[in-house]
Amino acid sequence: MGWLVPVAVILLPAIILVHEGSFLLFVPLHALITLTVLRMKAARGFTRAALWTGLLYLPAALAFGAVYLSGTPGYTTLLGICEKWAALGALRENTCILPPEKLSGSTLPGSFIPMQWSLAKIASITRVFISMNWKAWIVILPTLGISLWYLVRQALYSILRSRNPQSFPAQAARRYTGVFFGKYFLVPLLFALPIYFTAWDYGRWFTVTCINFTLLAVSANLPCREFALRKQAAGAGSAAAGAPGHLDHRLVFYGVSVLICILALVLWLPHYCLFSCEIIQSPLRFFSHAFVAR
Repeated sequence: MGWLVPVAVILLPAIILVHEGSFLLFVPLHALITLTVLRMKAARGFTRAALWTGLLYLPAALAFGAVYLSGTPGYTTLLGICEKWAALGALRENTCILPPEKLSGSTLPGSFIPMQWSLAKIASITRVFISMNWKAWIVILPTLGISLWYLVRQALYSILRSRNPQSFPAQAARRYTGVFFGKYFLVPLLFALPIYFTAWDYGRWFTVTCINFTLLAVSANLPCREFALRKQAAGAGSAAAGAPGHLDHRLVFYGVSVLICILALVLWLPHYCLFSCEIIQSPLRFFSHAFVAR
């Protein structure tokens, strides 16, 4: 675990200083993984493992607190930042000679203007934008979340079954897929909720949570080791030959999989929505984007 110290002490605080939202999007999941690994490696009790985890991520919490307590910059500070970016060639020429009130004319308006807003103001603006498109978000986010849950539980079940050819308790694996989803998706999503009240980039925040969860699931190492310990503690075991290949009936599995593929072609998760929110678009546009990307 020695490699984790520079990551927790140096890398995570540096990421938080770049974007404070990283504390809510990455640190909770990272800490959950560390807590689980510490309990597996040294057979520590929960209290001791939680204490070590808290100490490891204390620098990240301090960095987040420092960003929060530093307050909001004024126009003069923003103009100075703009000039430094322009000197590096990151902005258009003559961008920063504008009065500070017109920094929205820069090439990075979203990075400059909100920086001088108070937390109350940005929360109020977020509430206004979300209230105009709440129906779209209510449809797209749960739909994508449920689709991710179904696909990952099937993939995780198959991975566990392939890694346990001699003794595979199907019922224990079914229960573990639910525990895995709650622990590594719902809990990090719950910790990330404050950012949903202070920024309207819902598509970006939800995508980060989904990608983190998916990468953790398909990495196989952590879920397989955690499941093996849970199986050992429960004394579960059954012949692999009697275990079904899918969690659901084969027809249900194929039917839901086809439905998810269709949804993947017509549903679009926008980065953010201001005055309109288009979440259903023609599949032809998807293929046209794929063709242009090549």
